[in-house]
Amino acid sequence: MTKIAIHQPNFLPWLGFFHKMSLCDVFILLDDAQVNKSSYFNQTSIKGNDGKKILVPLPLKKCSLETMIDRLEVSDQQPVFIKKFLKTITQYYTKAPHFQKHFPAIKDIFERNYRYVWELNRDLLFYCAKALNVPCEITIASSFHSKEEKEARIIDLVKKAGGTTYISGSGAKDYQDTEHFKQEGIELVYSDFKITPYRQLYGEFVGGLSVIDYLFNEVNG
Repeated sequence: MTKIAIHQPNFLPWLGFFHKMSLCDVFILLDDAQVNKSSYFNQTSIKGNDGKKILVPLPLKKCSLETMIDRLEVSDQQPVFIKKFLKTITQYYTKAPHFQKHFPAIKDIFERNYRYVWELNRDLLFYCAKALNVPCEITIASSFHSKEEKEARIIDLVKKAGGTTYISGSGAKDYQDTEHFKQEGIELVYSDFKITPYRQLYGEFVGGLSVIDYLFNEVNG
């Protein structure tokens, strides 16, 4: 049984993203599709010293709605954003128990001067998955050369990756056809992640934050 999960390469996503990774054998980054504007492809959240969630948008160059994920470019303001973002997370997390363990590697990735956003996101995801000891193989959708669309494309990618089970986010329950997957010999399983409070700075626990909040506070591996 080979379990497959597929997701856009989001920007420093929450722990639920990595939970889905932990359930699969192969995780496919959807690099060759149109970005879902309601996703967290270019935004994440951190916790400020007032205990509130802060939304951090990663600036993109202006583009058409038809632009594919792997063609979305980082804004020309990237150096300004990176300097400000690294300063911000240092300000809010420098007192976190494991900040010094992870910050240098994250800083190094940000300073590589990427042209395309998905490549920055990919390398951040690689680092975070390794830090969390997520054992799955990570690959990209474009390597499978699938020409299908929507649900048919998901099924095609799962089959081309040798999958027998597709791990889906619970938000897709309203529109995915279980019978369609069954007819193709694929078991459809939903990841229903519920976050468990962990150690945080600045008062009461806030859920749904970037994975770096968890790394800085809890992961010394």
